[in-house]
Amino acid sequence: MRLRTIIPFVAATVLASFSQAPTTRELLNPQWGAVFPPASARQLLRQCSRGTPTPIGGTWNPSPDQVRRLESPLSVLLDRQLLAVRLPDSLRPHAVDYYRQYAGVIVGGRRIIYVNGFHKTQVAETRTFLTEHRNDSAALRNFPPASRDSDYWRGVPTVVCDGGEYYFGVEYDPETHGFRNFSFNGR
Repeated sequence: MRLRTIIPFVAATVLASFSQAPTTRELLNPQWGAVFPPASARQLLRQCSRGTPTPIGGTWNPSPDQVRRLESPLSVLLDRQLLAVRLPDSLRPHAVDYYRQYAGVIVGGRRIIYVNGFHKTQVAETRTFLTEHRNDSAALRNFPPASRDSDYWRGVPTVVCDGGEYYFGVEYDPETHGFRNFSFNGR
């Protein structure tokens, strides 16, 4: 009789510990990532409510393989950071909910990939804005004509003041495979 009581308790404890683990089994959607060319990479660093790497000594073009290698550990890092945010689980975003813009920059003589991340609601709201204002050139002044479609985010930097955990930035070193200076936007 005592064993019947202990087994469900142990099983529940083990299952609870797995649900609290700061890792993810869901990978980032590779279609939701875009590498900005070196000529426009610096645009991603014009954020208004979080720090970005400085001073920039130049730009470069990350390879698809370099981006692919950073996405799995980025997913784990982002989920860990989101778990630390004080939100009810029902309101907490997940790493798989984020789009990413990547820029290759040189800081202190080292090549890094700067990641500008934003929640899928930003994309949905901007798509709605673009549709509603498609004939309003003043409203669309920040969207070049070639970037006014549903994939606008592939060529237009996403810069939002505040927004908290719905926006983040982080630096990735492709040589050491390490991340540094992760931060969500301010509130």
